[in-house]
Amino acid sequence: MKAFENAVEAGIGIELDVRLTADGKLAVFHDSTLKRLVKGDNRAISTLTADELKEVRLKDGSQIPMLFEVLELVEGKVPLLIEIKTQSKVLSSLRTEKALIEELKGYTGEYRVQSFNAMAVNYCRRHLKAESGRLSGDMYSCRRCGDFVSYKLSQLTREKVKRFREKGLKIYGWGVYDESKAEKLAKELGIDGIII
Repeated sequence: MKAFENAVEAGIGIELDVRLTADGKLAVFHDSTLKRLVKGDNRAISTLTADELKEVRLKDGSQIPMLFEVLELVEGKVPLLIEIKTQSKVLSSLRTEKALIEELKGYTGEYRVQSFNAMAVNYCRRHLKAESGRLSGDMYSCRRCGDFVSYKLSQLTREKVKRFREKGLKIYGWGVYDESKAEKLAKELGIDGIII
């Protein structure tokens, strides 16, 4: 939450990942398990309830936030890019997507939704008043899927940019964490923006 507070204070947009808990709530967490950030704990986020997650402490002592907490903190002050984490890049039970749609019903701030999962992107595109896009690092997502594509910069070429443009997609790049290098690549490729 401290990183989100800092981003709001600095007026910087926020990218975050959401995962469904065992009781159908949305936790803001990148990994599928606690293993990397909680010493000795290999449990999956999907097997824990929201209350059980609140008992977990990360290595820095902080808690895993729930999406509603982040939405309350941000209050539309900066844009959000919400990544839906599912177990498959192809299939989805749509439980996470439905929970997200419900969570965002009353939220009036600017946001976009993205996922590696094409089904998630298309479902959210139909049910949310926001742009939805496909995360990718290879050409399988070149077909039309959503309003934009978030593509791994190291694998993005001018030819791929041309194909995405022909499909009417906006293009964002990710995966290069040196801001000046990422901006240079974005300018050379002629894409719409970068995700750092």
